[in-house]
Amino acid sequence: MRPAPEQAATPEQAAALVVALAHSRGLASAAEIEEQATILLSAFAVEWPDHPVARYFELADDAQIEAFFVALTRELRAVAPASLPFTIELFLN
Repeated sequence: MRPAPEQAATPEQAAALVVALAHSRGLASAAEIEEQATILLSAFAVEWPDHPVARYFELADDAQIEAFFVALTRELRAVAPASLPFTIELFLN
């Protein structure tokens, strides 16, 4: 089913999509994902202009863009413990 063009996503849905796109492209760290978020979104919007996430950013004002980045930070914190390996490094002198 194709989404209606007037339907827009929520900031949380947009953040979840960006994290999924980033992981599918091999980006793992939260810093990399935050840094590449706008690039990932613009590439996605070009490919899928009628998607609700693309529509969200087409209509977004400054407050909605900020809400997206807040949601992105929450999403990254939620998935980070499960996706990041835990390593311990010991340095002996």
